[in-house]
Amino acid sequence: MFYALQLNDDQFLQRLQALPAPTGVSAPQLQRDAGQWAEQTCHIATRPGLYPPGRKIGDAYAATWRPVAEAQVRLAGERLAALLNALLDGH
Repeated sequence: MFYALQLNDDQFLQRLQALPAPTGVSAPQLQRDAGQWAEQTCHIATRPGLYPPGRKIGDAYAATWRPVAEAQVRLAGERLAALLNALLDGH
């Protein structure tokens, strides 16, 4: 799905960094609420249309779901950064 953009790693990173920061998630939630992370992921995974008919991914499917996947990658990066900062700060 991501290779269709024909971006190298640096270009893809810039694309992710250009996305807006996750909203409605406070620093403590970023750091510690793995249960909520799982619930959010399940909510996405059960959305109608996530799994294409015949399990074949076409261009239209990729165009529809790429923003969702990119937002999740960005959110995961924020969560990982918060978790590492907390661990390295001795919390």
